[in-house]
Amino acid sequence: MKKVLSIIVLCAVCLIGFNSCQSKHEVKIIKVGAVLPMTGSLSGLGTSIKGGLELAINELNADSVKYELIVEDVASEQRNVITAYNKLKVSGVDIFVTAGSAYSLALKPNAIRDNKLLFCIASHPGITKDENWEMFKIGNSSVEESEAIVKYLKQYTGKLALLYPNTEYGIPFEETICRNQRDIILKKYDESKDDYKNDIQSVIKEKPERIILIGFSSSMGKVLKSIRAYGFKGEIICNLGLTNSDVMKAAGDAIVDTYYIDYDINKNAETTKRNQFLLEKYHSNFSSTSYLAYAIPFCIDASYANLRTDIKKASENIKGLKELYVNKEYLFQIDTNGDVRPTLTIKKYEL
Repeated sequence: MKKVLSIIVLCAVCLIGFNSCQSKHEVKIIKVGAVLPMTGSLSGLGTSIKGGLELAINELNADSVKYELIVEDVASEQRNVITAYNKLKVSGVDIFVTAGSAYSLALKPNAIRDNKLLFCIASHPGITKDENWEMFKIGNSSVEESEAIVKYLKQYTGKLALLYPNTEYGIPFEETICRNQRDIILKKYDESKDDYKNDIQSVIKEKPERIILIGFSSSMGKVLKSIRAYGFKGEIICNLGLTNSDVMKAAGDAIVDTYYIDYDINKNAETTKRNQFLLEKYHSNFSSTSYLAYAIPFCIDASYANLRTDIKKASENIKGLKELYVNKEYLFQIDTNGDVRPTLTIKKYEL
């Protein structure tokens, strides 16, 4: 009888030990909530970002499921972002992603109040200027983009034209480029218009050798198409917005041979696979916003152990990295204020 009892006790001890070990190694699933425009005029932006996030999370979950992506559609309306944020918060989300300066600045007070991490694919310096531990800004500012254009233009002389939207995003391009270029034609365009005939013809009449086109919505594509349609044969130089799928669709064949800012992405076999995944599922290239979105889960994963216990410590660890090779391939610089910046380059668009 004693022998039987000893065996039962031993089995019980082993079972308790097994369950204890199992709980210690249990993987906590981190919910990542994305507040994005999946429908409406900015749906191309939302789709691109969702694709980049999904691609990265699929790769990080390859061995064991650590992350879950939940997307809330704001239908391209800023008034919907707080409702979307609150819905995700109730579902247990501690890490948020959004796009655009307007959405980011609208969500910032809520993220700080609720101690939630907010990763913003945007350019406004106000997102991270206060150095709140909750805030991250992914991407380059308008000033950094315009400085890259200025650097590229140093090899040329002659008259330039600058077409840009009258927005917080567009105005820094005017300020930076005009500070470095004397012979330049300035033309602001209204993003709500469909017909840019008068704007384009007034610029072409001044006979610029090169046109700098700035934008990030489908209107940029319409302007680009009009520039070629009304006979401009010179070089066109664009900002990062050219790779937005809405812009590409609106521009059509006019996009070919255009020079544009893009991220310095390694063109290897894995990058080709990622590009193919996004093209097949989301009709979007692995560039611009999808590339930035892809980096976010890897930033998060760099401090996964802390995310399970201390979200503030996790944020501090990420900001203390200084640089991060995303998936050991793509280099991003990380500032202590939360700015996460890839390297910029100028490319020629080719089919």
